[in-house]
Amino acid sequence: YAGKTEADLEKMHTAYKTSLEVLDEINNNWLRAMRLMLFLNAQGPARNKAELATIEKKFEENKPEICNVKSFEACNYFYFNYGMYYRLSGDEVKSYEYSLKHLKWYEEHSFFIRERLRSYLALLYNFLGISLSLNRFDQTFFEVLGKLEKIPEEYAGSPQNNNYLALMHFNAVNTIKLSHVIATGQFEEGLKLIPQIQNGMKSLGEKIEPIIEYNFYFSFARIYFGGGYELVATS
Repeated sequence: YAGKTEADLEKMHTAYKTSLEVLDEINNNWLRAMRLMLFLNAQGPARNKAELATIEKKFEENKPEICNVKSFEACNYFYFNYGMYYRLSGDEVKSYEYSLKHLKWYEEHSFFIRERLRSYLALLYNFLGISLSLNRFDQTFFEVLGKLEKIPEEYAGSPQNNNYLALMHFNAVNTIKLSHVIATGQFEEGLKLIPQIQNGMKSLGEKIEPIIEYNFYFSFARIYFGGGYELVATS
């Protein structure tokens, strides 16, 4: 206690109290996020007023109105929750806005990208998915797609840059590219993509989940059909 004053004690007490308040906010935001994810996995976006009311109830409880910039994690859940809420309620424009804010928050704190590379990849992928839903192919779309493509080389030293991330990256990049080709009717470009993706699938072999493989072939079929090409079955 030498050299300490009561003011010093009060300062320490305030610092502890602030930390506990931030932790409590993180915990509440986490719970809200998990409730929204459970709803999404069980039912998907709201289909009627009753389901929309359920989503609103799960979202409104202890809802913060602004991002708490004292904590990366608090803001991380804040942007996730708003983006997910608007996605579930069918407001894709608002979901797009908060997904972009979430992405920028991550990029303003680049240290966390290296530590949570899979989460960053998922953020990029989800933002591009919302852009596709809105047919919004502006400069931001292609900038984010470029960031997604460069992840393996840009973050080569990340502890999460491993075989699993390589599989996630292969699926994310090529799913977005195929979806963009189909959405814009650029079937000639799609034909150039198909052999590249097939070679990648062969290289990955059994690591690719059947559902991912199915989705790729379904997109291939749509490109052949959309371009007026005969689809030849191969063994």
